[in-house]
Amino acid sequence: MAVVLAETGIEGPALSTAHKDRSRSSTSPATRRHWPRAALQSGLVAVILTATLPLALLMTFRIIAEGHQQREALLDRLRGTARVVAVGVELELGATRDALLALAQSETLTAADLPAFERRLRTRGFLRPSWERLAVFNSEGALLFEVAGQGRGAVSIGTAEIDAIARAWVTQTADRSLIVSARYASPARLGTWIAVPATSSNGARHLLAVRVGPEVWQALLEGHALADASHLALFDGQRRMLASTRAPGRSTDETPHADGVPVMASRSTGTQKPLSIDASESYAAWQVLQKSDWSVGAAVAAGTFDAARQRANLWTFGVAAACLLLGVAAALVVAWRVGSPLQRLLQGGGGGADEPIEVAAASKLAERERSALMARERLARHDAQAANRAKDELLSMLGHELRNPLNAIVTSVEVLRRAPPESTTAESARAVIARQARKLASMVDDLLDIGHVMADEVTLQLRPLDLMPLVDACVAEARARAGERRQRLTHEALCSVWVRADPRRITQLLLNLLDNAIKHSPTGSTIHAELIQSDGTAVLRVHGSGPGIAPALLTRAFEPLVQGERAPERPAGGLGIGLTLVKRLVELHGGSVEARSSGEGSVLELRLPAIDLPGIARPAASRRVGVIDGHPDALEGLRAMLELAGHTVATAADGNAGLEMLLTQTPDVALVDIGMSGLDGLEIARRSRAAGFRGRLIALSGYGRQQDRERSLAAGFHAHLVKPIDPSLLMPLLHDS
Repeated sequence: MAVVLAETGIEGPALSTAHKDRSRSSTSPATRRHWPRAALQSGLVAVILTATLPLALLMTFRIIAEGHQQREALLDRLRGTARVVAVGVELELGATRDALLALAQSETLTAADLPAFERRLRTRGFLRPSWERLAVFNSEGALLFEVAGQGRGAVSIGTAEIDAIARAWVTQTADRSLIVSARYASPARLGTWIAVPATSSNGARHLLAVRVGPEVWQALLEGHALADASHLALFDGQRRMLASTRAPGRSTDETPHADGVPVMASRSTGTQKPLSIDASESYAAWQVLQKSDWSVGAAVAAGTFDAARQRANLWTFGVAAACLLLGVAAALVVAWRVGSPLQRLLQGGGGGADEPIEVAAASKLAERERSALMARERLARHDAQAANRAKDELLSMLGHELRNPLNAIVTSVEVLRRAPPESTTAESARAVIARQARKLASMVDDLLDIGHVMADEVTLQLRPLDLMPLVDACVAEARARAGERRQRLTHEALCSVWVRADPRRITQLLLNLLDNAIKHSPTGSTIHAELIQSDGTAVLRVHGSGPGIAPALLTRAFEPLVQGERAPERPAGGLGIGLTLVKRLVELHGGSVEARSSGEGSVLELRLPAIDLPGIARPAASRRVGVIDGHPDALEGLRAMLELAGHTVATAADGNAGLEMLLTQTPDVALVDIGMSGLDGLEIARRSRAAGFRGRLIALSGYGRQQDRERSLAAGFHAHLVKPIDPSLLMPLLHDS
């Protein structure tokens, strides 16, 4: 060893120093350890994936389950629609059978005086406007004579129709009504023949049959048509299509698609997914009529429904994938921002220790955002649960409130069947039916009005109005209700108070205020209404007795479906929308309403802007009024009401006769029903205006939406009134210039 050392020239101490230098050189910057940034990135990405993948799987499961629920909900809705339409078809068939049975009992037919019976039919016309033609057959199925009705009634009965009716009549084993479908006219149409047997006093058997055209069934289906892509179809006993809302103009001699016939024939009602009730694949439901072998189908095109769901699924999965990619990108960015300062700290680089590491701040921010998100989710879930409870409560209350008047009406109808027509018992029953019918109409009006008000679809007919006689009339009307509960209703209106308002709406909200006080005041109590004018404002207060309104409900008294505690028998009744309707209507008039309560009762105070006393108009003169309405009872009622008001009235029962009356008699004012078959009210207005009619036209309709009113005005009408017609709104319109 010494030789080696001597040859190299390095001594022992020198060797020790070199070893230490080599040890220090092993910790140079080139050999230092780096912060494992790649491991941090992988870990964060793994955390993101671990947190999101289970949620993605759960979301996928929920999407599939929700799609199934939507499909089942669609089928339930279609099934309900098919049942409702089936009931309407059965009612039409039943009404026709009842009318034929009434004809079968006529004196001329019972006495076997067929010529007299034929003359009676030709001179008096048919009992129902839907009848196109009436035919009488003998016991061997031979046609004796036929009588034409309106429209296509001019098309005589064809050989195919006679053969079909005779075959069904001769092969029938029992005396019961028949329903036969047969083709007639050109292009080929399927007509429905409804027939009943009739036996004369000499034992001769005849068959009375009427033809009902496909337009009747088409109109019935379109009356129940849904707003979405759904369509309805009606089939006869041989599963031939009588009418369809998908393509009303195509031939009605079509049968369901091949896969639809066996399914519809196997059960009286049901659904199928998918099922083709015509040439296209659909999600469908059907209902077979109880008293015949006809069936009603309701369907939605499978392609339309499935495409909508697929688009929603694609959007959902796309958003989820984007969120996942954003999460991975965020993990990479966070790993870089956290790893870079730590790397500089490990390397001892300058400035690295001065840069803050914001891990704690980012964690706190994420926690705050998570807490806020959870709070919003809890609030949304609470609102959804509250809305669901409100819906269930509305349906429950509506069912309860409808059953009471319906029960009274059903009972009174049974009384009328048994009691002599002129007896006091029958008169009382008729009064009950009228009173309960008005109650049902008021309930339906409130439901429709609250929907229109919430959707801002209410149009006010504003004019100067004296509140004093209006309050007197409303109090007088409400006294009957108060008397039933042995309550005393008083009021005080010392002077006239004029406002600019809609008389119908003001009457409606005043009756709602009085009705609310009557329902929530105890039996035998006193209710007081007062009308004053204060500082240019009309003030109406209704004071009710009793415990008043609970403090918890006082601030929510005007919200929809808000009611106080009630016993199981629900003596107060109501739907919980009256005060909501009052508040919205008052606000539309530029006023306000307020509720106050104390231990002695509650006070509802209504305020409207008052106006100066207008000039008093002179009494209106008599007008020449034309009335066009396809409903005989409504036509007669309007005629009588207008004649009692001193007007000269001309009437027409269908569109063509009404148009001729307008152009020949030129009345000052014409009331025209919009929903007539054949020539409807809108077409009458267009043609009469084109022909030069300059009188005032007023539309009568069961629809009162804003688009319905605009459609009437565009056709040439001056005003649009919603049935049932309010005389207080109609009479001023007769004299407006």
